[in-house]
Amino acid sequence: MGYLRTQEIKPTCEDAPKTPAVHPQNLRVKQVRTLLNYPVDLVVEWLKFQDVDRPNQLPPTKIDELIKTICLEWAADKFDHSNHATTPPTHTKSTLLMLLLMV
Repeated sequence: MGYLRTQEIKPTCEDAPKTPAVHPQNLRVKQVRTLLNYPVDLVVEWLKFQDVDRPNQLPPTKIDELIKTICLEWAADKFDHSNHATTPPTHTKSTLLMLLLMV
């Protein structure tokens, strides 16, 4: 019986899948939006209102404002009274704080 000699195939740079690098601010917004099941259309509308196409085109304070808006809108339907959305229970506050601080 003869043995087949196998050659080791090494991937080249052309074989590697090419994925574009995602800006950290775009990723942050996407992660929060996805986690809270927030409609992408509303994020796009908010960005257009700010005269930009992507979150990374905004200053950091505006990114924080967008994340806060997403979190507050998510929290708004979790309470019977809309004014409770701005002062949620402690466990929800910590969840919102973690989302706001995500990097």
